[in-house]
Amino acid sequence: MNKLRLVFEKRGRAKYISHLDLMRTFQRAFQRAGVSVRHTEGFNPHAHISIALPLPVGMESVCEILDFESAEELDSGFIHAINAALPEGIKVRSLGKNTRKTGEIAWLECELRLLYDRGVPEGAEERIKSLFKSQSLIISKKSKKGRSDFDIMPCIKSLDISQNGEGEIIISAAVAAQNPSLNPMLIADAIAKYIPDLAPDHVSCTRLRLMDREFKPF
Repeated sequence: MNKLRLVFEKRGRAKYISHLDLMRTFQRAFQRAGVSVRHTEGFNPHAHISIALPLPVGMESVCEILDFESAEELDSGFIHAINAALPEGIKVRSLGKNTRKTGEIAWLECELRLLYDRGVPEGAEERIKSLFKSQSLIISKKSKKGRSDFDIMPCIKSLDISQNGEGEIIISAAVAAQNPSLNPMLIADAIAKYIPDLAPDHVSCTRLRLMDREFKPF
């Protein structure tokens, strides 16, 4: 078996597909592309694939990772075949050997766009910059055990704030990817909690890049 890794993007309407449905989508796409992948054993076998760091519903990404094993050698024709079998918004970008453990992923770079229907309020950029100079920002975080208070600041490695002429604040951030992880949308939650008059009308977030502990591209 060849241990392989593909990088794919999940954008547009596809951002509303749940993790479990995304797994099913790829299982069907492998079948339609005629690719033989290793299956689990048992009464109801299914394709043995794994997606690192499941993406929260509603968030976009251009750097998702899916690992699988194939009994055959695959080339660039595989990318064309599987993309033809995938729905709009999900697109495989590259295929390579699986040579690193996903546990080495430590940081992820992302971009948040905070949209204000009436334009960015005056002084918003500087006030938000000042907020994230705080030593601690406590946010209510949802987990499998319920909600709990969580300090997001230790999980933020870097954060840059700017604004464009389209009524948006742009936040480029590098945040902890796992153990613990930080959902970047909590950055917007912090603004809404601590500066409520600057709570955005709409928020979008896109994962851009995965990094290892040395902050090198994974």
